[in-house]
Amino acid sequence: MKSYLHRLSNCQTIEELWEAHTRKMDEYGFDRLIYGFTRYRSGTSLGDPEDFIILTNHSREYTDVFLGEQHYVHAPMVNWALNHEGAGSWGMLAQMCSASEIMINQRHFREK
Repeated sequence: MKSYLHRLSNCQTIEELWEAHTRKMDEYGFDRLIYGFTRYRSGTSLGDPEDFIILTNHSREYTDVFLGEQHYVHAPMVNWALNHEGAGSWGMLAQMCSASEIMINQRHFREK
């Protein structure tokens, strides 16, 4: 880990850093990453998409739709990230959504 952090801290460009980071994360089983940053978040708004910094190793076809058509606005992982710190996986999110769906279904049957 120390050598990895040293490597990242010595990168000369964002592209070099991102390539080193995605390669390392792939070793841990994270084969697709999205990093987003904005200085202009307020309330429920992330600000102007033109001001976002987005790094990803997803395909252009995916990001053109996900970002270009603003699907991220309602994306579960984005909503999770806006309310939490740290890393989260799609598996963790799927478990949370499944638990929420179960709770909603249980509430629906109790109301009948």
